[in-house]
Amino acid sequence: MANAKLTLEDQIKLAKVENESLKESMNAVVEGERADEAYSETLYTQKSEQFAARIRKGTQKNESELNTIKVQYSGAQDKYLEELKKLEREIAIQSQRAKVLETRRDNENVAFSNDIQIIRKRVLDYERHIKKLKHHVDKEDTESLVKEL
Repeated sequence: MANAKLTLEDQIKLAKVENESLKESMNAVVEGERADEAYSETLYTQKSEQFAARIRKGTQKNESELNTIKVQYSGAQDKYLEELKKLEREIAIQSQRAKVLETRRDNENVAFSNDIQIIRKRVLDYERHIKKLKHHVDKEDTESLVKEL
C-alpha cells in the first residue's frame, strides 16, 4: 500500500506538473493570440488608413480633373456661343439682303411687265397706223396718205 500511496502521490505530482505545463502552454497560446490580435488590429488600422488615403488621393485627382473639364467645357461653350451669335448675325444680315433682293426683283418684274404692256400697246398702235396707211396705199388715196403721215 505504501507503494500504491507513493504512486498515487507521484501521479498527483505528475498531474500537477502536467497541469502547470498545460497552464503555461495555455498562457503562451493566450499571449500569442493577444499579440496576434494586437498585430491584426494594427495591421487592419494601417491598411484602412492606407485605403482611405488612396481613396482621398483618387477623389482629389477626380475633383481636379472635373474642375479642368469644367474649365475646358466653359471655354468651349463660350467659344461656340460666340460663334453661334456671329452666325445668327450673319443670318439676319443675309435675310435682310434676301428681302432687299426680293423686293428689287419684284419691282423689276413689275417694271418689266409695265414696259412689256407699253410696248404691246405701241406695237398695236403702230399696227393700226400701218393698216390705215396700207389701206390708203391700196386705195391709192395720196391725199389721205399725206394727211396721215
